[in-house]
Amino acid sequence: HRELAEEAMQESFIQIWHHAGEYHRDRGAPLGWMMTIGLVVSFVLVFVVLPAGLMILPAGKASDDVSTHSPFTLKFSRFTERHGNAVLGISLLLAIASAIGISRLQVDNRFIDYFHKSTEIYQGMKVIDQNMGGTIGLEIVLDVDNSEPEPAPAPSNNSEQGSGAGESGVDDELFAEDPFAEVAEDASADDPFAEDPFADDPFAEDPFADDAFAEDAFADDGFGEDPFAEDAFGDDPFASDSSAAAKPETTANQSSYWFTVAGLRDVKSVADYLNDLSEVGRVDSLATFYEVARDLNGGSLNDFELAVARNSLPASIEDILVKPYLDVDHDQTRIAMRVKETDPNLKRLTLIDKMRDHFVNELGFKDEQVHFTGALVLYNNMLQSLFKSQILTIGAVFVAIMLMFMVLFRSLKVAVIAIIPNLLAASVVLGTMGLVGISLDMMTITIAAITVGIGVDGSIHYIHRFKAEIGVDGDYVAAMHRAHGSIGSAMYYTSVTIIVGFSVLALSKFIPSIYFGLLTGLAMLAAILGALTLLPKLILLFKPFTPSA
Repeated sequence: HRELAEEAMQESFIQIWHHAGEYHRDRGAPLGWMMTIGLVVSFVLVFVVLPAGLMILPAGKASDDVSTHSPFTLKFSRFTERHGNAVLGISLLLAIASAIGISRLQVDNRFIDYFHKSTEIYQGMKVIDQNMGGTIGLEIVLDVDNSEPEPAPAPSNNSEQGSGAGESGVDDELFAEDPFAEVAEDASADDPFAEDPFADDPFAEDPFADDAFAEDAFADDGFGEDPFAEDAFGDDPFASDSSAAAKPETTANQSSYWFTVAGLRDVKSVADYLNDLSEVGRVDSLATFYEVARDLNGGSLNDFELAVARNSLPASIEDILVKPYLDVDHDQTRIAMRVKETDPNLKRLTLIDKMRDHFVNELGFKDEQVHFTGALVLYNNMLQSLFKSQILTIGAVFVAIMLMFMVLFRSLKVAVIAIIPNLLAASVVLGTMGLVGISLDMMTITIAAITVGIGVDGSIHYIHRFKAEIGVDGDYVAAMHRAHGSIGSAMYYTSVTIIVGFSVLALSKFIPSIYFGLLTGLAMLAAILGALTLLPKLILLFKPFTPSA
């Protein structure tokens, strides 16, 4: 009884550590603390309150007679004894299939798939998608390409082309026989106009040189101050002043590439592509203003007409058609759209990658010009971060638990043997999700951690019991049967209870809860089968204990 109590206490401490650490990382502090507090309360109830209650009850009579009762778990020990190689082969095949499934895991999913089609939430989202242009927002921010164009090649000289072109780029051979090319050195010798014809002109001198009125006639004028010396049109609404004292510029009179014909055509090409995607509903951008202005103009517009149209807009209209989609200070334009969650082809990350590929390779934008933002991107990034944290930390979790096994069992060989069935159980559930196409989300991302946390129970209980049974007679096979007949029954019924308890979630109408319940049940089934078949076979194969242990 003392050994069993110590064993249970050690297992409880490992559970508390596991939930305080792994759950804290994966789901956040609230869930981690709730699980830790729950385990501490359970620990106190099992080791303090329950024994105190048993002391009140009258003493019973112990009986070790098992001749009339054969535990169901002995079938697993007999199967392991007779078909041990088959157990190893099946485990290897499961490991390979799980690795393939894990490689196919994804986090692309639709939020509407979280709800059953009969729920009001599903029906409401469907109406929004079909009649109101989409459910979840996605925005694209485009920057201006500020890279300098490549300089034009310099003109070639004579030595390079051999065409007789001079440095000026003009072919000298064309003027080789020009009759006007040569000019006489003394061409003006006989020129009748060579001398100044006005040399003897009597009017050559200025008759007004000494004019008394040569000075300013308005010098002493009472109205000598020029009424136009200062700007009489200082308040002219059409006057332009680029100085610092000019009135501050408004959005309407600031210039931007995106409000030119070339920029608006770029925006329109993006908007037209988005409108052709089945996953995209409503699209809003500067292209709306461009189309309205072009229709009112009765044809295409030039940059001047666009500027006039923009300055003529009332503030209320500009707030709707221009300001939400144009940032003049940063020379950016925004394209807002709503994505249809009910579209069966919707894969968030795939959709973003497809858009970016089209903008860069088809429309000629540079990759650094295109930025995606909005609720869809934030939700997708959250799932991607959960996926990375789950995959990258699962190995660290197993290493940490194996270290705990080494401290508990004081043997590296035993620690490795104990961790293998739990690793296989976690791999099986993740591989199954990948093979059947179930995406990871905030609910299913924790299944592997839960599998490890609960699965280590069976390994700890079984190895402790096996270690005690091997000391009886040193017979590994007999110790396996005795361990299956004693602690194996407790492990079996505990696992069945957990499986049934989690399977109740299958009655939920929240799809992630259904997946969570069924997949956790599958993980517990894999864990108990591994603990009753693979674990004893590994012990029989490597024989980590000595009869004197």
